[in-house]
Amino acid sequence: MIIDSGKIRAGLFGTLFLSFLFILISQIVVWGTLDVDTKIGPADASLEAEFYEHSVNYEITGNMSSGGGLIGGLGGGLVGDAEIDIKEYKTFLTGLSEFQENIGLILDSYKDKSYTISTSIWNNQTEEYEKTRVYVKTHVDLIPWWPQGIGQKCSVTIQLYEPGNCQYINIDNIKIIIWKNIDEVNQVYLESSNPIKEISPNQRLSQRNQSKTYDFDVSISKDYGRVGIIGLVEITIVDKQNNEVPENTIINLGESNPLPTARTNNIYTMDQGEASSIVLMVAAFPLSIVSIILMVIAFPLIDCCIRKASWVILGAMIFSILAFAFYLNGINTLVNLLDSVLVTPVRENFKWTPFFALPVISVMLSIIAFIFSWKLRAEDIKKSKTIEAKKVKRGKAREPLPTFKVIEKPGGEELKQGEGEDETEVRRKSPTKKKRGKRSKKREK
Repeated sequence: MIIDSGKIRAGLFGTLFLSFLFILISQIVVWGTLDVDTKIGPADASLEAEFYEHSVNYEITGNMSSGGGLIGGLGGGLVGDAEIDIKEYKTFLTGLSEFQENIGLILDSYKDKSYTISTSIWNNQTEEYEKTRVYVKTHVDLIPWWPQGIGQKCSVTIQLYEPGNCQYINIDNIKIIIWKNIDEVNQVYLESSNPIKEISPNQRLSQRNQSKTYDFDVSISKDYGRVGIIGLVEITIVDKQNNEVPENTIINLGESNPLPTARTNNIYTMDQGEASSIVLMVAAFPLSIVSIILMVIAFPLIDCCIRKASWVILGAMIFSILAFAFYLNGINTLVNLLDSVLVTPVRENFKWTPFFALPVISVMLSIIAFIFSWKLRAEDIKKSKTIEAKKVKRGKAREPLPTFKVIEKPGGEELKQGEGEDETEVRRKSPTKKKRGKRSKKREK
């Protein structure tokens, strides 16, 4: 079958250029949109987002006038109207931490949550009770999603905020407790785990606002969905008369059972496969850039070196396919994570825009371009073999003739075969030379 290499080369140029053009345009247009209104407890919240391959442009709003829900992140005891309105353009290359943290606002997930330990101590001089108040703050580095089985940084800070008639407090014990089985109506956790971390510092605080912080590495081995993390602190309070305050007079809000969500760091567990999908989504944009660069390199190679061009186009095709697959899988994972934790269905509120067709078409054209380049490559190899065969036939590509080296032994004895010589040829020539030598001697006589 005769192949018209000129038409294939034109098709290669055309498909590769269109693939390059479409993937380039796709970097500046919106691929998908999300618009969802939801509730966390009694609090209203909404998320509007525009997704590009390299970033997300979003706005989060919340109306907390009804109390609870989102208010938990601001201390849990606030009353009155409060609203949030966050607008941000987030590039995926710098990570999703800020985007996730702001998403946490509509999931009642915050890095810092606090509760108090308090008591009242009698002062003999003033003849009245004085309040002693200790603040306990639990901090987590990552919100709102925790990958299952992967350790995360967590810390507990104890502060003697208001000493009153207290001489000092002794920090006896700190436990990291996981609460689960949430009552969505009352926003409380019903079941606690055994301590996953526990230490006994046995350290004292005696000055106003004096504090100590203890760090932990915490991991959750199972996928529980929504859980609450709290640093449960046990202290001993000693008054200025050096008397230990009775334990039954100390009010420790961290020991409540059931435990309100307002006092816990609320997080959502996810399996490691979902975590990997989010990470790979971040890698989609760099892969697309590499694909674009390879396409630019391939254009001049098509005319001068189709074999190299075909390998470069193969690389561009692979990178563009991986970028598209990673992004599609990552966005679907993100939507599924939101869908599993919000009251309002998220999947039906996420829409792909018509511009989403651009990367799809670009990937298809890159595959066609590679097929064209491979055909041209095969044709080029075939043509090279034909030319080589013609050269051999014409005698232009003959192998070099062997080199002969004849060595005569002293005394004119028989000749020795040299390196690379033809043994038959040497034997034929040797007697001739001897005969010629005898005739010349006769003539001289």
